[in-house]
Amino acid sequence: MTTDLSSQSDLITQLRSRVEGMAERAGQERDALRAERDQVVQERDVLRAEHDQVVQERDVLRTEHDQVVQERDRLREERDQVVQERDLLREERDQVVQERDLLREERDQLVQERDLLREERDQVMKALLHVFPYEHYAEARPDLARMTNDERVIHFVRAGIHEGLSLECSMLCEKLEAMHVEKSQLLVARLSELEVLVSDYSARLSVLQDLFVRLSMEKYDS
Repeated sequence: MTTDLSSQSDLITQLRSRVEGMAERAGQERDALRAERDQVVQERDVLRAEHDQVVQERDVLRTEHDQVVQERDRLREERDQVVQERDLLREERDQVVQERDLLREERDQLVQERDLLREERDQVMKALLHVFPYEHYAEARPDLARMTNDERVIHFVRAGIHEGLSLECSMLCEKLEAMHVEKSQLLVARLSELEVLVSDYSARLSVLQDLFVRLSMEKYDS
């Protein structure tokens, strides 16, 4: 009987030791699982933080993408405007070139007219000695006082020219010369104005060409 009790006591002691060992191992496993759980929780928090950061970066990238798209659209509109301005400048340049050519033609015509007037002036100067001066002829022939100017001219052609009467008139020459000088001055002034206009159109054409070159360079750059 005593032996059986001793054996049972030993068995209980062994069982208790095993239970305590199992409890200790369970406690260790529990601690390990708790530590692993805490680590998982930390990793989960880190992943959540990284997820939030990725979401923020995604939103920032979307915002930047939208800004880039808007900037692209704006640049396209500006490019279209630049193309329109370039076309308008080309049209204006062509108009300026046409106007310049017309002014040059007009200037050449005026130069020809001026040269013709100079030739006419020389011819008139040679013929002035034979131009009829009404007042001088009336003074030389007081018997023709009742005649009209036309009748005096006819009388001079028919009779007076054969009588040796000199009808040279310096005053008439001066008047004709003054008229010719005035007309020549007007032509010279007009030529000067045309030259100024041609110079102005040439300058405008140069500016338009510079603008066209810059617009072309900006187009190629964009």
